[in-house]
Amino acid sequence: MSDSALRTAIKTLLDEVTGIGKVHKYDRRSSEDSKFLALFQDETSKKIFGWEIAKDGFRLEKVSQKYKLTHNFVLKGYYGLQDAAETEITFNAVIDLVILKFVTKKVSGAEGHPVPQAGRTVPKLFGSVLCHTVDINLPVAELIEATEEQGLEDLLKLGIDYYLKPGDDTKDASDTVTLSS
Repeated sequence: MSDSALRTAIKTLLDEVTGIGKVHKYDRRSSEDSKFLALFQDETSKKIFGWEIAKDGFRLEKVSQKYKLTHNFVLKGYYGLQDAAETEITFNAVIDLVILKFVTKKVSGAEGHPVPQAGRTVPKLFGSVLCHTVDINLPVAELIEATEEQGLEDLLKLGIDYYLKPGDDTKDASDTVTLSS
């Protein structure tokens, strides 16, 4: 299963969480604070509340005649901080729901259930807005059945999706790149 397909499966599960906010399949960036904040801002309340699915590498192990590829995804969450409104409590409730979602539902295409690990919620400036932030580590494993020669070739192919319009989650183009061994 490709990185893109796993991100789509993770996003699908995140979108099922009540009150999740905006979910993006990749790290979002913009050189302008206002455009960056708009990617995570609720249109009605203007509150910052969103998630990004990032990847922090992977690990490959040979298991018998197969390979176990474990993708280390990081779910990065952001929630506008308002001390008087006790937003830390609200955000932690959503984090609990995210953890519960991945414990109770399998990521499509994954081998077994990933065991998510959430770090401490930390206040940080998100653009120019003070927010609660959290990183949830989500190791997603898959088994690859291939001959050693064929397996190496498959692992060197990289599927890339291009998103050209800011704020648009619609894939504009795709490509396959083969890395040299």
